[in-house]
Amino acid sequence: MLTLFAIACVCLVILWALSEEGQLTWSKARREALQERATRLLKAAQELEQIDHGEYMPARHLRKWLLSWPDLEPLSTKSAGRLPPALREEYRAISELIESPEGYRKRRNEAFVTKRLDVLTEWFDTLAKHPLTAAQRRAVVINEDHTLVVAAAGTGKTTTLEAKVAYLLSRGLAKPEEILVLAFNRKVANEVAERLERSTHGQGVLASTFHAMGSNIVGQSDGRKAPLSPLAEDTRLRMKLFQEVLFEYLSVPDYRSVIRTWFIDELMDKASFDNCRTPEEREARERGQGRIALNGDTFRSHSEVRVANWLILNGIDWSYEPIYPHSASQPNRRDYTPDFYLPTHDLWLEVWAVDKKNKTAPHINAKTYVESMQWKRAQHACFHTQLAEIDQDEIWSGNLDQILTEKLSGLGLKPNPVSAEELRETLKQATVTVSAFCELVDSFIQLARSGNFNLETLRDKASTRRETVFLKLVQPFIETYEKRLEQERRIDFHDMLLKAAKRIRDGAFTPKWKFVLVDETQDFSRARLELVQAIRDHAQDVSVVLVGDDWQSIYRFTGADVSFFTEANIHLGFTARVDLDESFRLADDVLSLSSEFIMENPAQLQKTVSPARANHKPGVAIHLYKDTGGGANWRKNRER
Repeated sequence: MLTLFAIACVCLVILWALSEEGQLTWSKARREALQERATRLLKAAQELEQIDHGEYMPARHLRKWLLSWPDLEPLSTKSAGRLPPALREEYRAISELIESPEGYRKRRNEAFVTKRLDVLTEWFDTLAKHPLTAAQRRAVVINEDHTLVVAAAGTGKTTTLEAKVAYLLSRGLAKPEEILVLAFNRKVANEVAERLERSTHGQGVLASTFHAMGSNIVGQSDGRKAPLSPLAEDTRLRMKLFQEVLFEYLSVPDYRSVIRTWFIDELMDKASFDNCRTPEEREARERGQGRIALNGDTFRSHSEVRVANWLILNGIDWSYEPIYPHSASQPNRRDYTPDFYLPTHDLWLEVWAVDKKNKTAPHINAKTYVESMQWKRAQHACFHTQLAEIDQDEIWSGNLDQILTEKLSGLGLKPNPVSAEELRETLKQATVTVSAFCELVDSFIQLARSGNFNLETLRDKASTRRETVFLKLVQPFIETYEKRLEQERRIDFHDMLLKAAKRIRDGAFTPKWKFVLVDETQDFSRARLELVQAIRDHAQDVSVVLVGDDWQSIYRFTGADVSFFTEANIHLGFTARVDLDESFRLADDVLSLSSEFIMENPAQLQKTVSPARANHKPGVAIHLYKDTGGGANWRKNRER
């Protein structure tokens, strides 16, 4: 019965809808619904415009607006045509926004920039000593979520920062206390602060180094401004601490095992030598990494260093490259000097520069070298002297410790690992070795802290045996260093940044800035990046301006990562880019030559820089010198 009744009701509704009265009522309802939709879209558009009050619209405002109006659907052309004339015109005015919000934002912003630059032409002409360039003016008026200002050498980045501050204040977009200028070092921060203070627009704006700002944030959050640890400022104190840690941990058997693995099997990465293109490059790289054994002796190759370390760690007496006493001197051949002689066992040891297939490095003549090997073997066979041999495949196998143990044990030599005290005494005499090791540890700790990498994170990142062994090697040093800071109730430079970012994220400090202007961004470390991110994420509606030049990035050794600049959109989010492309410092030929050279690196941002003023005086001169043999030199200049 119920089913039949429902069917009957549906039939009645259909009959009513088909009637004239029903059609009129239905059409009216549809018109009202359509007008209601259009009115709602108009309301949404008006709300968006009210957010920026006619100023530049950053991407975050559009995102926020879209989240507050999640179900905006544009009207079809047919539906829009059915609106009353007045409402239809209003809808057409906002149709681009509804149909393509980002496209509308870009077009609106470009129109805004063009108009604002036109209105402020005279202001930009007279603001600084010289009229601002077109690119500088765009950098000033664009207020994106993040604005990347790529400022090549001499393009006026400090002037642009100063103009940006003046613009924000003069247009009422921010109060002085709502603007923060962050500089890489104290000298730059002081320069910016002085220039702002001298100007009529920048007084009261805070210009600070990252570390000073971080220290202030931590101090305000904790109610106590922790002093800087002497370890942070004095490298010698850190070296002394690390040496104490090293000598202390030598007494731990497991740690001595790590020392053994590192210095015998994992000390150098073979790949770092294999990719050298010339013998000179390989030689320079090996020499740069140091060819010094645990006892402080210097060798000709890293292969020999590994073998020497094995001998030292096993308490075996040896001499390096002694003259083989049995061969008769020959006028056309140098005296034969095997790599190692072990006098206690009357055993000679050669470290061949070949692999299992007698293949040599490219810079060594394989035929000549193999012939030399055969001659040397013949000498030992002739004079009945014991010779142990090791090749490059064995040296770099990762099992050199085991290989040497087995080979020499078969020749009657039984390794006897040195005690903690014996190794400690050896290292105390080898100050160069200990210093180099402690410097390596210090560099690693500073880079790890700059990158905000703790031991757990580093272990997760370790992908090779060598990396895993090294982490075990440095673990006591990291733990001791951090414990010392904690005991002192002091901080280092990295703490100033990392703790400040954490205080902001934890809600202990609420940033009030609306605009953060960052200088020398090409030298960002992860710690600096995280502080800027924390300020951005926890301040109310903040814009970040990143000024720098990846072509001038020079602080990688301190933990800087130029990709934070070149890939700012990945690390920070939506980023507008403005290139300052007129240099007031460099001549055309210098710009042309240097730009061509730098852009050979595909990782660099591609840009074009031209001289701001014509300069007819050549900036590049090539001087060629040649010794004529009599001590006099001639020089030929070629100007370009």
